[in-house]
Amino acid sequence: MMMSRKSTRKKCWPGMGGVAAIIGCLLAVPMPVIAGAPPTSREVEDVKAALPTADDLIARHIEAIGGADAIRAIKHVTMTGRMEVIGMGMAGPATMHASAPNYSFAEIEIAGYGKILQGFDGTHGWVIDPASGPMLLEDAALAQSERDSRLHLVLEMEKWYPTRETTEATEFENEPVYAVKLVNKQGKESTHYYHRESGLQIGSVGTTESPMGEMRTTTVLRDYREVDGMKMPHTLTTRVMGMEQRITIERVSTDEIEREQYRAPQQIQALIDDKKAREQQEENDES
Repeated sequence: MMMSRKSTRKKCWPGMGGVAAIIGCLLAVPMPVIAGAPPTSREVEDVKAALPTADDLIARHIEAIGGADAIRAIKHVTMTGRMEVIGMGMAGPATMHASAPNYSFAEIEIAGYGKILQGFDGTHGWVIDPASGPMLLEDAALAQSERDSRLHLVLEMEKWYPTRETTEATEFENEPVYAVKLVNKQGKESTHYYHRESGLQIGSVGTTESPMGEMRTTTVLRDYREVDGMKMPHTLTTRVMGMEQRITIERVSTDEIEREQYRAPQQIQALIDDKKAREQQEENDES
């Protein structure tokens, strides 16, 4: 059965968005605090002032993966590899396409479950899942799909995340990192983690829209390798609701992708046409 829902599962891949960092001092200098006494608000502010700014960390990340020019030079990306659900014996091939400015298409086939398709055609976000059928994304899920589909998102963080703040020097996956709180235009918070030595973003934690509501999601980015002048993670692990899924990238191509690749499948186009018809009918009823 075809349907339109206001939310859906998160993409299984982060694309090229969320790559950033800084030039400058990367060492946080915490203020001394009397043992057993909670820090005062002034001391907390002083500690934060000693941290690199979020924009600096994002800039450093951009430099670490090759620089803004190298990122802009890549207009298309095709990744092929394998996805597995850790500990459940479920795995299969995965292919992800992305083109500037905001086109994406992913196809993942899991043995024993079926084929999952997901895309954004520049206007409409959609997913086809064996368990739920074709779905047209709306509201927060559509906004998430639009943002995550931007090939050069890392160069546009100020636009898509109005609030950016470095909160602490900490550890993520046993690695020394700076934590950066981001708040998107819909008011949703997430935290990106930038390695204190390499400057690379190595993960994030945030909430994801789903049919069951918001879910806490952790993403880990590993094995950065250079592709046509830009470093990209080749292992992407996502943890949500006690489950862990991992995509291992085996090949990356930056060859041109025909726009036809992003055209919505017939089942999704039927939902788009139905939505337009309903909106037109509502306009006619109001006039």
